[in-house]
Amino acid sequence: IPAVGGSCTNPQVTLGNDYYFRVCFLDPFQGTVMASYANNEGCKKAAVIMQNGDDYSTGLANYFADAFAKMDGCEVVYTGTYNTNETDFNAILTAAKAADPDVLFIPSSITTAGIIIKQALPSWKTPVWKTARALRCPPSLTRTTPMLPSSCRASRRI
Repeated sequence: IPAVGGSCTNPQVTLGNDYYFRVCFLDPFQGTVMASYANNEGCKKAAVIMQNGDDYSTGLANYFADAFAKMDGCEVVYTGTYNTNETDFNAILTAAKAADPDVLFIPSSITTAGIIIKQALPSWKTPVWKTARALRCPPSLTRTTPMLPSSCRASRRI
């Protein structure tokens, strides 16, 4: 029986199954495109924050980090993780900021990324934020972080 996945971005989901299809971009593609976009925006140092134990978050973060690090003059200067249901990101944000990144990549849910970015705003005045397809940016973030529309970018499913 054929099946079609609407949001399965992990390449492993359809691997070896001739009857399972997807209608979204794969994580390797999304990570590479977001890294390229950050580089094209002039970003050379990236901080990546991902959720422990979440295949989507860690997979996409790793694809982004790998692609970004391969670009001329680019490096990942900080990688941090957080646990499910965590709500205080001050320690991880302080560590990320100390690395002086040009871009912050947060592949996570709408709720979690909104909390992280809202907590980062007081100390980071003009970062470039990169998020993943789960964040329909700017509309989803403007509900919790109205200052972000001009600096937030998200990849999107078609």
